[in-house]
Amino acid sequence: MWQTLDDLCEFQLEGMQQSLDCYPVWGEWTPQIAGTITPGVHTYLYQVGTWHRVGPLVTIWARISLSALDPAIEGNFCIIGQPFAGCGVQDHHEALAISEYSHIPFGIEVGFTQLGASIDGATPNIILPRRSGPGKGGAQIPVSCLTDTSAIMVGGSYLTDD
Repeated sequence: MWQTLDDLCEFQLEGMQQSLDCYPVWGEWTPQIAGTITPGVHTYLYQVGTWHRVGPLVTIWARISLSALDPAIEGNFCIIGQPFAGCGVQDHHEALAISEYSHIPFGIEVGFTQLGASIDGATPNIILPRRSGPGKGGAQIPVSCLTDTSAIMVGGSYLTDD
């Protein structure tokens, strides 16, 4: 097993052609609320994000709050702008957590009771908030559930091919 970070960085993953570049790096990013068909150009009260990366593992955090939602937005609610794309493997889902949200009436009246988020291989450059509930599978959230004052905080880790 590894004794130091240098030992880990020299470790060869089985089947990989190069050594794992695992020295930690970090930075900031600017998350944006968008629609999957038409993103829209919104006005934000705040939009902040941070990221940390060790090898192919990226950990992100984002907090976004709208002050005006562009009425041209269309499709399903997503968050764009993350610093690294997901791994891009079809049917591979990286789960993220939504720790806080407000003014997103996502369908409690029709049985949706929980929010979650993921990055999936089919759409590696966007974060998809999802809704679910008892007897209901996960479903994307239509942009009609967003308001001028919607806010969300999301975070988690995912793998990248970058």
